[in-house]
Amino acid sequence: MIITLTGFMGCGKTSTGRALGALLSWGVIDLDAAVESRAAKTVAEIFVQEGEGGFRALEKEVLAEVLSRKDDNLVLSLGGGTIKDRDNLALVKRSSKCIYLRAPASSLAEWLSEDMAEKSRPLLSRGAGVSLESHIASMLKEREPYYLAAADGIVDVDGLDYDETALRIRKMLSI
Repeated sequence: MIITLTGFMGCGKTSTGRALGALLSWGVIDLDAAVESRAAKTVAEIFVQEGEGGFRALEKEVLAEVLSRKDDNLVLSLGGGTIKDRDNLALVKRSSKCIYLRAPASSLAEWLSEDMAEKSRPLLSRGAGVSLESHIASMLKEREPYYLAAADGIVDVDGLDYDETALRIRKMLSI
């Protein structure tokens, strides 16, 4: 079985994936890290050098390879925009049990504010005078229908630590 974790950037997909993998004694893959490994560049570098389109093409390729592992028990943390692509969404639905880690824009803005200083999340760049929270709220409004379409279950992560989130996922999936 493959469990995929989806949700907006900063909701804890990577850390929850590690916690869930440890809880279940399963392998864990972070899709962004796998893309970085394949490209030998950071996500931010890929965006600068190849644009979002170049990143998404590589992401799609790596996702298909990971989800083709039918014999593995695996936790896969998706990128925040992975399932905006209809083919990716269909592949995730067909090949895994997908859990949406949901959080409100206000919490996401708080959690991501440190990342902004590091410029590690290119899609969080915004125009002057636009608050991080309102930018996230706008992106979340666009992305949430995709998260919901992919989801076999939803965990509201606000107020939970990664281990608590992992336990809720295990219970939800009865594993």
